Amino acid sequence: MREIKFRIYDKQCEKVIPITGFRYVNNSNRIKYTIIDRDGDSCTYTCKNSEIEIMQYTGQHDRNGKEIYE
Repeated sequence: MREIKFRIYDKQCEKVIPITGFRYVNNSNRIKYTIIDRDGDSCTYTCKNSEIEIMQYTGQHDRNGKEIYE
């Protein structure tokens, strides 16, 4: 069974950020996502759907061993 992982692409910062979970906020165009910061603490952020792109791990690696997300 493959591991379920997600990450987001933040369009404003132009960065890919690994996340531990996300959820859609009730009847709005917002998403809450959770990351683990450098200190190991869990942090939750809220943003508009249009500001990020959510990607899911496919369970496969490319020829260089990097995980493939779609």
